[in-house]
Amino acid sequence: MFQTGKHVWPFRPNNPQHRRRFVVKVYLQFVLFVMIGLFHWVLMITALDTWTVWLVRNHSTALLLAFVVGTFLFLLFSLSRQMRSLCFLNWLTTLVIVEFLAQPMALLIVRTDLLFLLAGFLIVTLVVVIFTLLAAIMPCDLTEGGIFFLILFMSVFVLSVYCIVLFQVIGLDWSFYIFSTLFAVMVVTFLMYHVQCIMGGRITEAELADDKYAALLLFYEFGALFMLTLYWRPQMDHVPTMSTWNPLNWSHLNN
Repeated sequence: MFQTGKHVWPFRPNNPQHRRRFVVKVYLQFVLFVMIGLFHWVLMITALDTWTVWLVRNHSTALLLAFVVGTFLFLLFSLSRQMRSLCFLNWLTTLVIVEFLAQPMALLIVRTDLLFLLAGFLIVTLVVVIFTLLAAIMPCDLTEGGIFFLILFMSVFVLSVYCIVLFQVIGLDWSFYIFSTLFAVMVVTFLMYHVQCIMGGRITEAELADDKYAALLLFYEFGALFMLTLYWRPQMDHVPTMSTWNPLNWSHLNN
C-alpha cells in the first residue's frame, strides 16, 4: 500500500487531481463501511433484538470465529497486491471483511440500549473527525516515525496485557480504564499516521490504487475505538460478563 518519496504537502506536484480523487474515494468508502456497520448494530438491538440474544447465546463461538476469519482476510488482503487489483474480487473481499467485523459486534451490543450505542457512535465519530483534520493540517510528518510506532505498539501491548490480567483476575475496574486510555491513544496515533499516508505529500504515502485497503484501515480503527465505548454504562450490572453468557444464566430471556 505504501510507497516512499519526499513530496510537497498535501499532494504530489505531478498528480494533484489523482491524489484528490483518491482521497475522496477513500473517505466515501470509509463512510459507506461505517454506515453498513451502524445499520447492522442498530438493527441488532431494535427489530432483531430477540434474534441477537439467541445468536449470542447459542453461536458465540461462531461469531468469534467470524471475527478471526475477517481479520485473517484483512491481513491477506493487505499482503496481496493481486487481490487488491482485481475489480470484482477486491470489492467482494472488502464487503466480506466489513461484514465479519460488524456481525461479531453482536457479542458486545447484545445488552446495549440504543441511546448508549448512538452516544458512543457519535463520540467516536467526533474523535475520528477531529484527529483526521488535525493529521491533515499538522506540519509534523508522522510517517517518518516508523520505529517510534513499533516501540509504541509493543509498549502499549505489554501494558494492556498487564491491565487486562488485573481486571480479569483481581477485578480491578480502574485497570480497564488504563487499558482503554492506552489503547485509544495507540489507535488514534495510527489513525493520524494513516490519514497522512492517504493525503500524500509525506515521506510515506498511500498508493493511488489502494483506496479500498485504506478505507478498511480507517474502518478497523473506527471499530476499535467504538468497541471501547460499549463497556461504559451508568449501571455496570447491565453489561454481560463471561459468567452471565452461560446458557443456564440466559434462561430468563426466553420468558
